[in-house]
Amino acid sequence: MSRKIVGVTVGTPISPQAIIEKGLPTITDKDEGKILQVKEGVWSAEELPTYDGEFIVTPAVDNEQTLLTAGKYAEANITVEKIPITSVSNSSGGNTVIIG
Repeated sequence: MSRKIVGVTVGTPISPQAIIEKGLPTITDKDEGKILQVKEGVWSAEELPTYDGEFIVTPAVDNEQTLLTAGKYAEANITVEKIPITSVSNSSGGNTVIIG
């Protein structure tokens, strides 16, 4: 089973030699969704807030949408649906395309 680390930060610089000497941390299932960091030469895995917003969104034509995911752990992929497009016949014998 592969393990997911969502990010690594270094609070206190750690030298490559220290990593070789101390080794990398052991990652387990309980670490999924956490961020690994080094503080004073010690590895720790800290909780990230969970993203609790929409996971399926449809683009809006008239306004921008921001999904507040920065610094958060998303437990599923976010799906952006296609922009709705409708084609209808018009009185001139052609088609009118409506986007949105």
